[in-house]
Amino acid sequence: MLRGADVLFVLACCFTGNVEAGGAADVRITDAGGRLSNTGLLQVRTDLGFGSVCGLNQAAAQVACRQLGYRFGSAATSACGHYGGDNLCGAPGAPIAKKALRCHGGERTIDNCAWSVPDAACADHSHDAVVFCSNAAGGVISEGAARLLGANGAPSLSGSGRLEVFHSGVWGSVCAAGFGAGSAAVACKSMGFEGVVPSSAPSSCGQNCGARPPTLSSLSCSGSEQNVLDCGFEDDDVFCAPEDSVVIACAGEGDTTGGPAKEKAPSSSTPLHGLSFLAVASAAGAPDAGYSREQLQPLSQFRAQHHKTIDGRLCAAAFVQDRQTYTGCTDATNPSGESGRPWCYVEAQLLNQSPGAANWAYCSAVTDYDAIRAEVAGLFSDKVRDVRSYVSRLQKAQRAAEQELDRYARACGAQASC
Repeated sequence: MLRGADVLFVLACCFTGNVEAGGAADVRITDAGGRLSNTGLLQVRTDLGFGSVCGLNQAAAQVACRQLGYRFGSAATSACGHYGGDNLCGAPGAPIAKKALRCHGGERTIDNCAWSVPDAACADHSHDAVVFCSNAAGGVISEGAARLLGANGAPSLSGSGRLEVFHSGVWGSVCAAGFGAGSAAVACKSMGFEGVVPSSAPSSCGQNCGARPPTLSSLSCSGSEQNVLDCGFEDDDVFCAPEDSVVIACAGEGDTTGGPAKEKAPSSSTPLHGLSFLAVASAAGAPDAGYSREQLQPLSQFRAQHHKTIDGRLCAAAFVQDRQTYTGCTDATNPSGESGRPWCYVEAQLLNQSPGAANWAYCSAVTDYDAIRAEVAGLFSDKVRDVRSYVSRLQKAQRAAEQELDRYARACGAQASC
C-alpha cells in the first residue's frame, strides 16, 4: 500500500516483456523515413545517440524483437541498401553501436550477447542489420497481397516490375491475358502506391518473366477494389507461359516486397513497447475525481529520460503529488514532508521484487554527457595552449643558441682555440 496522505496516484509502467531499465528504451527499429516501425534498421542507444548494428545472426534479431515487446523476429537476408526497394542503411557518419552481434536466443537483451567493436569495414554502413519483428510466427502475409519483382528476382526499386499475387499460400505471377488498367491500379494501390504511372499500360515481361508460369489469369478489376482478389480472376485453368507474365509500373512510393502488414510499432513518445498504465489509489482515500485514466496516461509522454533512484531502482513514468503532476524526478515535498532534494516513486513492479522496501527514494544524479564533453574539450584547449607556449619558448631558446654560435664563429674565426 502506498504511504503519504497527499499522494493521489502513481502511474506504473507495465511491460509485456522485461522491466529492466535500458530494455526497449535502448533499442529501436526505424523505416526508410526514420519512423519507428516493426521492420527496418535496427538501432541501439550509444553515448552519441542511436547507432546501427554492423551484422548479426538470426538469434540476435529474435532477442532484439523480444526486447521491443514482440514475440518473434528475423534478420533480413537482403542488404540494407535495397531492402524492399528502400535504402535503410544508416546515414554517412552516423554512429555504429556494435559489430557481429551474436546471440544464442535465450538472452533477455542484446547487451547480454557477444559482439565486437565496429571497425573500418562497417564505416560505410552497407552492412547495417535490418530486422523484421512480429507477434505471429513467420509474419502474416495477407491473402491477395501483391509484390513487384525486378529481373533479378529481388523487389523492384523503381516501382516497375513483374506483378505477383499471394494466393492459396503461394506467390505467383499474373497472366497478361485479360489484365487491364483497372487491375493495374488496384494492384499498385494495394502496395501503397498512388496508382499507375500516367501514360503507361501493362506490358509483356520481356527480360523479367521469371521461371514459373502465372498462377492467375483473366484478372479483371474496375479500379475501386481494395484487393486484387476482390476482382474477377481465373485460378483453375491457367494456360499461360512464364513469357505471358504481366509487368506494371506504379507511381509514387509503396512497398514492393509483399511483406506482412506492419504491426503497431513502439510509440515515439513512449519508447517502451507494450506500455500500460495503472492508477493506484492512495492510502488517504479515493482518487481525486478530477483525474481520469485518460487524462493521466499521456503524462509519461513527457518523460525526457529514465531516471533511477540512489539504490538503483527505476522511477515511475509519472505521478501526482499535492495535485501537481510530475514525470521523472521532482524536488517538491516528498512523502516524508521534506523538500529540496529530487525524489521519485519507484515502478510498481520493482516494489514486488523488494518486499518491505520504500515505494519512493531520492533520485541519483543524471550523467550530463554534454557537460562532460564540454569539460573534456576545455581540458584539451588548455593542453593545446600549454604545448604552444612550450614550443614558443623552445623556439626562442633555439634562436638564442644559434645567435651565440654565430658570435662564437665570428670572434674565433679559424683559430684552433679562442
